[in-house]
Amino acid sequence: MGYLVVRTGVEALLEPLRTLSWWLLPVVLVPYLAATLLHTLGWRLAFARERPPFARLVSIRLAGEAFNVTTGSVGGEPLKVLLLRPRVPLDGAVAAVVIDKTTIAMGQGAFLLVGLVIARAGFALPPAFVETMTALFVVEILALLALALVQTSEGVGRALQRLARSAWPALGQRLEPFLRIERMVAVFYRHHAGRLGGAIVWHLLGWAAGSLEVYLVLSWLGLDVSLATALVIEAFASAVRFLAFMVPAALGALEAGTMVVFGAFGLSPGLGLSVTLIRRLRQIVWVVIGLLTLAALRHPPDRPGGPR
Repeated sequence: MGYLVVRTGVEALLEPLRTLSWWLLPVVLVPYLAATLLHTLGWRLAFARERPPFARLVSIRLAGEAFNVTTGSVGGEPLKVLLLRPRVPLDGAVAAVVIDKTTIAMGQGAFLLVGLVIARAGFALPPAFVETMTALFVVEILALLALALVQTSEGVGRALQRLARSAWPALGQRLEPFLRIERMVAVFYRHHAGRLGGAIVWHLLGWAAGSLEVYLVLSWLGLDVSLATALVIEAFASAVRFLAFMVPAALGALEAGTMVVFGAFGLSPGLGLSVTLIRRLRQIVWVVIGLLTLAALRHPPDRPGGPR
């Protein structure tokens, strides 16, 4: 990350920020809020019975994603489960979070496919770059298919049951909650194709909303870019995020990948780094908002007439 900043030059990176000035506010707030609302609509479909109000789900999502950023992408999902309680039973909360994480990845794969189709049809990009993105799409689809197979087959639960019977009897007494969650996830995929498809579409639209951020930044910097260009750039940047899922906040990997994507479109790689840094600024703003939301969720205001 530091190497990329030094190589590009601090002055070159700061110039877009000076150009945008107060326009940074809608860039920071509007596209991410739109994406959050769309992703939450997809998450709503993951609940079998008890479904929290939409506004609370949005708040839980903001808090969980902020916690993911501050804890290196490891704490946000358990926090979402905790905040869903007690309105949603524990098994239903865990299943809904698992389904949401899987369908959001499926939506990202669909978004990458849309980007590839548009790129091949309407842009003269370097063949090696397009083939690399195509190969990444194939890898992603294979990984998602493997994940879906594991979740629908309930194979992990059966393997643990065999282990409990043969070598670890004490484990069998503790398996029932896990087996219920695994069964709920499998039932969702097997018997609720409409909700599954709807969740993927909402998440696809959520990923696509991120392209509005790219479009607004580049347009206000005076660059003549189409919304299709911004969409393809965002689709390929999302593929970089998928590839760097083990890196906390994709720090460094996203910056380098975005520079490569911008270069493939004939844009300055330094501009790609500047856009990514603007998005990091947005991330900081929404982390603060998410942590404030978490505080509000943990300490709701007293109801009038309630106990003091």
